[in-house]
Amino acid sequence: MNLLIDIGNTRIKWAIQSNQDLVLTGALVHLNHPDLSTLLDQCWQALERPVNVLVSNVAGQHFQHIVAKWSMQTWGRAPEFVTVKSGDFKLMSKYSIQSLGIDRWMALLGLYGRFSLPAIVVDCGSAVTTDALNSTGMHTGGLIMPGLTMMKNALFKGTCVQPVSSGYAGHKIGVDTDGAIQSGTVNAICGMIDRFVLLLEQQDCINPKIVLTGGDAQSIAEELGRPVTIEPDLVLLGLMRIANQV
Repeated sequence: MNLLIDIGNTRIKWAIQSNQDLVLTGALVHLNHPDLSTLLDQCWQALERPVNVLVSNVAGQHFQHIVAKWSMQTWGRAPEFVTVKSGDFKLMSKYSIQSLGIDRWMALLGLYGRFSLPAIVVDCGSAVTTDALNSTGMHTGGLIMPGLTMMKNALFKGTCVQPVSSGYAGHKIGVDTDGAIQSGTVNAICGMIDRFVLLLEQQDCINPKIVLTGGDAQSIAEELGRPVTIEPDLVLLGLMRIANQV
């Protein structure tokens, strides 16, 4: 079996690959955790020794070192930390490969060959990223903005506004400060997605399929007002394509 690991800025997700399926998926928050080695015990201590361990990591070298050490001590397996390689599965990119996050590339690999093209993937995580694949499978670029929690935290840090609990306003105009913040942040992301689709329609004359992933995907999908598909394991699906070549 292969263990596939997606280390994001806030959460760590994993899945066991069995043939062409993902099984035994799980996720835990790692951000600000006091003991990452203990957290990894909670994640994987009960698993059988995997044949291969493949990792997509955007949480930095320190976390990468801890995962590598834990895997070697527990299973005697050195993980493979995948990197961005334009040309994987004939997937090409106009984007600067040196600055393209591995999570975005794995999500594109997960998208490519699984969904009809042209398409965009919107990762609604700590940051929100949009990336487009045209009808030939070329990654034509994307947009990046802060995610829901990051936008709210920036507002609370930079102003005297304090969060209160009054419920979620959805797409409606807020009638109190908390509702206005909740609605404003969601609408900011929905507006970016709408604008991205408009730019693609104007520049490339395409009407892309929209695929959402990430922890806030459901909240955004409910307010976007466009047909979307939610695929929560898109990065892991990209890792599975890499694992099939190992």
